[in-house]
Amino acid sequence: MSDLSTVIEVAGALSAAGGLGYAKARSPRVFWSLVGAPVARVRFSVTYRATMDVCGLTVQPSRLRAFMVRNVARQEVQPAGSRATPPPARSSSPSLCGRTAPRSSGTTRRSRTP
Repeated sequence: MSDLSTVIEVAGALSAAGGLGYAKARSPRVFWSLVGAPVARVRFSVTYRATMDVCGLTVQPSRLRAFMVRNVARQEVQPAGSRATPPPARSSSPSLCGRTAPRSSGTTRRSRTP
């Protein structure tokens, strides 16, 4: 009996993988709904705080939130991401925030004077 259940489980997993492969080839919208969107959502929620810290888009939490975190959750108060904060000014060095400064070709152009 356990052999039969193992075969059914393996067949189900293979048919699900085959169905996802078929959906990716024939109907990308279905594949995105079933796989792409959930994976993107998980990746975003895992990396959100680190990205906001690196890009300088965090703000100090309100006093009420800091009080509640300290006294109720008993953990360290961390800065919160702010959607109202404008992005920092671009610098001449490459940034970790996905925005990079334009690269020069390494040669300088000189104006010709007769």
